[in-house]
Amino acid sequence: MIGWAFGVEGAPLDHENVRVDLRGGYNYRPTPVRNQVGLSNLVDADTHVFSAGIGITLSDFSAVFPGPISFDVFDQFHYMESRIVHKDDPTDEVGDYELGGTANSFGGAMTIRF
Repeated sequence: MIGWAFGVEGAPLDHENVRVDLRGGYNYRPTPVRNQVGLSNLVDADTHVFSAGIGITLSDFSAVFPGPISFDVFDQFHYMESRIVHKDDPTDEVGDYELGGTANSFGGAMTIRF
């Protein structure tokens, strides 16, 4: 059960005062949780994470700031594979269940160098 990840980054625009960086990545995380057929109910599944981001660095702020200012934003999409759990005991309080789904997260940062 080995996960793996990769990412790429490139600067399609790199001028004296402006730099734009584009980023993308993928991560596969296999679940370490076995089928929960007994009393326990640890809920987890294999997960695929796709990510993208952009960074913009502006260098011409010498009158106000001595260093460049960067703005970065990202988005991550998590896809949890569908998984069905069948309990050994038909009288289990939780019973059989199916799990899976998606989640999305995004964020940003501003960096001021001086």
